Amino acid sequence: MSVRPRDVGIGKLFERVRDAVVVAEAGTGRIVLWNPAATEIFGYSPAEALELRVEALVPDHLKARHRAGMSRYLETGRGDYIGSRAVLDLPALRKTGEEIHVELTLSPVDLVHGSESEGRFVLAIVRDVTERKRMEEALRESEGRFRALIQNALDLVMVTEADGAIRYISPSSERVLGYSPQEMLGTNTADYVHPDDLEKAFAEFAEVLSGPGVHPVAVETRVRHKDGSWRWLEGIANNMLGDPSIKGVVFNHRDVTDRKQAERELAQRAAELAIANAELEQFAYSISHDLRAPLRSVTSFSQILLEDYADELDEEGKDYLERVATAGQRMVHMVEGLLNLSRVMRVEMHRETVDLRALAGSIAQGLKQSDPERRVEFAIDGDLVAEGDRWLLRTVLENLLDNAWKFTGEQPRARIELGVVEHEGVPAYFVRDDGAGFDMAYADKLFGVFQRLHGADEFEGTGIGLATVARIVRRHGGRVWAEGKVGRGATFYFTL
Repeated sequence: MSVRPRDVGIGKLFERVRDAVVVAEAGTGRIVLWNPAATEIFGYSPAEALELRVEALVPDHLKARHRAGMSRYLETGRGDYIGSRAVLDLPALRKTGEEIHVELTLSPVDLVHGSESEGRFVLAIVRDVTERKRMEEALRESEGRFRALIQNALDLVMVTEADGAIRYISPSSERVLGYSPQEMLGTNTADYVHPDDLEKAFAEFAEVLSGPGVHPVAVETRVRHKDGSWRWLEGIANNMLGDPSIKGVVFNHRDVTDRKQAERELAQRAAELAIANAELEQFAYSISHDLRAPLRSVTSFSQILLEDYADELDEEGKDYLERVATAGQRMVHMVEGLLNLSRVMRVEMHRETVDLRALAGSIAQGLKQSDPERRVEFAIDGDLVAEGDRWLLRTVLENLLDNAWKFTGEQPRARIELGVVEHEGVPAYFVRDDGAGFDMAYADKLFGVFQRLHGADEFEGTGIGLATVARIVRRHGGRVWAEGKVGRGATFYFTL
């Protein structure tokens, strides 16, 4: 027999309450009251539910426990949970067979005294907490993964109070600083910071605290190791004081001592190299400058002897003097090349937008005027703009175009091309010719001082021009390289 609420007010409350309300006979477990919320949770309509026993809502693995509890209640008037104020968290079964999680409280009730319904009943107030359980489980798994990540992280993770007291520090403290977490808990971060870094560390800490919510600040400081040495730590500090689950400042530090040491050594070597280069350049400049005068004297007096005393010299003597004059003149050119090389390394750079087409056109015109009998076609790209020092880039083009002009000297009709292609995502400018070319096996020697792949009797030159190009390109942060084939021409590339 079903039982209904005794008055309209209670009936409306029973219908509208959001939690499931289920009343069942204690002896048989037969359901006698079932509200709409129970239908929503368990899937049974009221008519279906009133044909069921409570066991239909209990998963198989809990049925024995359920029966035992109801038996004790019938025998003693007391059950394990019936009548207690405890909220139970138990699995339950829906009509579909799906297992869900519910929270419920159980209370004994006496529905109608003196009626055929009189007897022991149990009232269950049920709430579906399946989704909440799922979220809690996901949160536990997430927290577990996070905890495992922190516990095994190579970086040092630390949480402090606003005054710097350490509330948490990851196990990596022992690897990084030599202290176990237990040794550092409760101590203050200031106890470990290098005295010279304290002021900066306090300023960084104040900056972290000044920001609302999560406020990341980059930090870097020296920290004392347990063995007394100092380790460089860098990382990020976040203000988490507004987060009730953390309430502290979180630091994520990484030991960069080895990198700092390498940087110091590199800076020291760079400074030593800069000094050595400056001394070498000054030496080269001084030597070159001082050599010019005596070399001019040798060349001039050799020429005077050939002109004024030719009648007193035999052919062998004249040949010797001509060789002296030629060698002297070649030496003068080499000295001037060294001076130019020294100058391009010492001159102050002024970067600007440079029209390489205009520069190349002017240089090409000068080359044609130097030897109007030659038939050379210059093909210069129409869109050649670069960022760099105008004078130095003109020097690069002068050397490359002069080089191409020289090595196409034996061609009856020659072609020299200046253009640009994309190389590894940046513009690569090039000068290409169809002249003598070179053997790629010796390409690494092209840009060294006084390095020549052709004899002086084949092509004139000092072996300094391409070395000058390489140094200018490096000063612009680029690189230079060449491709060629003997008798098939060469192409010189450079980036800036």
